[in-house]
Amino acid sequence: MAFINEFFANLAGLGKYLMVPLMIAIIGVLFKVNVDKAIKGGITVGIGLFGLDLALSIVSDYLGPVANGLVTKANLNLDVVDVGWQALSGIAFGTQIGAMIIPVMILFNVIMVTIGASRTMNVDIWNFWHYAVTGSLVYFVTNNILYSLLAAIAHAAIILLFADRTAPRVQEVTGIPGISIPHGGVLDQWIFGFIMEPIYNFIGKRFRNDKKTKVGGGQGKKLQENAIFKIIQDPIYLGFILGTVLGFIAGQGAKTSFTTGMAMAAFLYLTPRMVKILMEGLLPINQAVQKMRSKMDGNSDLYIGMDNAVGLGHNTVMLITVIAIPILIVLAAIVPGNRVIPIASLAACGYCSSMLNVVHKGKFGRTLFSTTILFISTLLIASYMAPVITEVAILSGFETEYALISSLSGGTLIAAAPFFLAFRFSNTAGLIFSLIIIVGTIVLQRIYFKNKDQQEETKEVKQV
Repeated sequence: MAFINEFFANLAGLGKYLMVPLMIAIIGVLFKVNVDKAIKGGITVGIGLFGLDLALSIVSDYLGPVANGLVTKANLNLDVVDVGWQALSGIAFGTQIGAMIIPVMILFNVIMVTIGASRTMNVDIWNFWHYAVTGSLVYFVTNNILYSLLAAIAHAAIILLFADRTAPRVQEVTGIPGISIPHGGVLDQWIFGFIMEPIYNFIGKRFRNDKKTKVGGGQGKKLQENAIFKIIQDPIYLGFILGTVLGFIAGQGAKTSFTTGMAMAAFLYLTPRMVKILMEGLLPINQAVQKMRSKMDGNSDLYIGMDNAVGLGHNTVMLITVIAIPILIVLAAIVPGNRVIPIASLAACGYCSSMLNVVHKGKFGRTLFSTTILFISTLLIASYMAPVITEVAILSGFETEYALISSLSGGTLIAAAPFFLAFRFSNTAGLIFSLIIIVGTIVLQRIYFKNKDQQEETKEVKQV
């Protein structure tokens, strides 16, 4: 057992740049892709992931000083420091549960696909740390490995459900075929996005009806043809303008402000190209997977589960990555009950909107508003969980100079909090809650795919 734990602990230490390409290559070989193409495809995906993070590092490197200036100007006298996803993932994998999460999640994923309860093969093994957070928090209150693993499995089960159901929409918005997003930190985005989308539709419908009555048509078309509006829509111009303005607002000099503008223009220009590289690596693997799957089960798909970073290349998400930084700082200053100073997660704001953007189909206003509201929930839950996160960090050997730490990155703590609270109430309540989610997900998924396959067969018969 100790050897197995050590093996998977070392595997977790590889990080996503090695782990994801390795899994892509292995899946390619298993699905009879030429070995050379499978390895090259895996490496190309790794290059795309590297490129995405390099593009995102532009935000951290150049907007970092600007963000610190904004934090200073806001005079945030708060007692919890945001340490970001990097520290939180290290804490999660460093606990007693952390090393066990990878083999357990791989086995669970294989079982779900085998019994027809999922069609997502999650190759994004590095991001199993989100499930490790859930398991570690439950272990903190129960000191029971079985309960902790059940909570982590329940977290993964509900994520697979959303990954399967949203895969067509993900592919449509990102432009990447054959993928789904089983990322453990986007559960809050899926749930909140699908709650808000019909509300936006209702409001939009009423607004359009009122506009037709009062104004008449033609205004939107004139705006689209306006030369200034066309320039503002261009990501390069918009990145330069936003970066420069934020620099001046933060009190930076002219040189720094304009350099920040150039950096943001580079970020908006480079990120979509990195996504295209990632797509290039996935294409031969995806084609082989779908070809073999169609031979086995007719027209049913098998999705390759990827990091939600693939959603960063959309124009809406890239703009929100920049705009959300001052918004999050302002919210930290004014939201009652917030204790967290946003620092490490500021550069990763795009991750907090990537799947909201998918739900809202790229609509900028909807995605920005939903992201803003979700930030409020994130601040409050991160504040509430700070003492526990700090204690778990200390127990895992994580060293920090701060009295209290937490993380605002993604929705990890929002997803983990219900399981933590259920087991904190009582072990029985937590156990029942976790089992209901696991069993309920399996039943619902099997019914869903059975109906979906029957509908596809009916369509084929009608076409013939």
